[in-house]
Amino acid sequence: MKNFEPSAAMVAAAEAVFMTMALVQTIRPVVMKYQTDILAAGQWHIREAFIARLEDKVILDPAQSYLMSEEDFANYDRQCKDACDKAGLVVEHPDQCPLLVAEELQRLAERALIDAMVDVAKMTHEKLLSFGDGLKSYRKYIDLTLKLLVPFIRDTASLMPQPTLAAARRMLPR
Repeated sequence: MKNFEPSAAMVAAAEAVFMTMALVQTIRPVVMKYQTDILAAGQWHIREAFIARLEDKVILDPAQSYLMSEEDFANYDRQCKDACDKAGLVVEHPDQCPLLVAEELQRLAERALIDAMVDVAKMTHEKLLSFGDGLKSYRKYIDLTLKLLVPFIRDTASLMPQPTLAAARRMLPR
C-alpha cells in the first residue's frame, strides 16, 4: 500500500473513531467511579426473586445492577443521574448513561469506518463477525485500519476542541 491515498470519507471515519475512543476513555473512569461509589454506599442486595438461584449478596458491580429490586434500582439510578450532573457530563436525554452513549457512538463510528473502507478491503461487518473468533477479528480489523489511516488524520485538537457526546455525534456520517 505504498501509494495508498484514502478518500475523504475514510479519513473522516477514522477521525470519528479516534475521537469517540478518546471520549469513551475519558468518560469511563468518571462514570465507573460514581457508579461503584454509589453501589458501595447503598449496600443493595439482589432482589428476592434471584436469591433462590443466586446467593444473597451486596451488589458492588454496576454491570449487576439489574439484579436489584425495582425500588433499589430507582434509588441507585436517581443517585447516578445526580452524580452525572455533578460531573458535568451532558447527555441528550436524562435517562441516558453517558458511558453507554459514548460506547454506542464508538460502535457507530467503527461501523462507518468499515463501510468507508469496503471498496479497499472488501470487508463488511457481517464478514468480519462471521470469522471463527468473531469480535476479535472485528477489533483487529479496526485497529489495522486505524493504523493505515493515522498518517492522514488532522491534529486531534482541531478535530474536536470541545470533546462532548454531542460533538462526537456530529462527526458521524449521516
